[in-house]
Amino acid sequence: MNRIKRKINSERGASITFALLLFLVCAVLCSVIITAASTASGRMANLAVTDQRYYSVTSAAELFRSLIDGKTVSVVKVEKEQFTTTYNDGEPAGTSTPAAVGSPEVYVLDGKATPGTALGTPIGTVPVFDSIPEDAAYRVYSAGTGTPSGRTLKLQSGFYGATGAEYDAYAAIAKEDFDKDGNMTLTIYNRYNGKGTDSTAGSQYTLVLSCGLGKNEDTYRKSVEKNNNDSHSSGGIVINTSTTTTTTTTISTYTWTLTDIKTGSA
Repeated sequence: MNRIKRKINSERGASITFALLLFLVCAVLCSVIITAASTASGRMANLAVTDQRYYSVTSAAELFRSLIDGKTVSVVKVEKEQFTTTYNDGEPAGTSTPAAVGSPEVYVLDGKATPGTALGTPIGTVPVFDSIPEDAAYRVYSAGTGTPSGRTLKLQSGFYGATGAEYDAYAAIAKEDFDKDGNMTLTIYNRYNGKGTDSTAGSQYTLVLSCGLGKNEDTYRKSVEKNNNDSHSSGGIVINTSTTTTTTTTISTYTWTLTDIKTGSA
């Protein structure tokens, strides 16, 4: 019995146990350090590419914001109609039904229009506009109560050839979308990956710009009466006519304001 107690209380061989425990702790620590070092080296290797994507997209987002945020565009629609009034001895004797004169003319102006503003060139069948808000206003106006169609906008720096780079590292793409109320969403991402080929979902840094639409509409009418100088006598009654031309100008103003910017997916 005493022999068993002595064996239980004996400290012989304890050092090997502590040595094994220390070895295990060191092995775990080494594994953690190696894993962290490998991860850090991988991150450092991709740091330049990551920064490149980030700055190309954020600079593009800032450019689009400056081009769109708070800019007002007017769409002006001009319609003309005429009617003829017959006078008997100077008294109105009848009026014809107003009829449209030609087709309505629609113009897009960069800025808020006022009555009497020079209208410039009317919208053609394939309009080309000088700014994103002008194009957006045309699309929203043309869609009526439907959902306007967006487009894809490509942004490139243009200096990469002079620097000897094989591709434009700062090129970006923006996908333009609208909802039925004309609110605009721009999804912006880097055009190329780190190898110079078109980026895919796994190699894109993406920002989403949301721009709310503020819309206002004003209508102005102006009527001009012209004597036709066609007086003649019939049965002792002097008959003459005049033509009245009514011009109706409808000005729809559109202003997009940046309401949100966040990271997203292309």
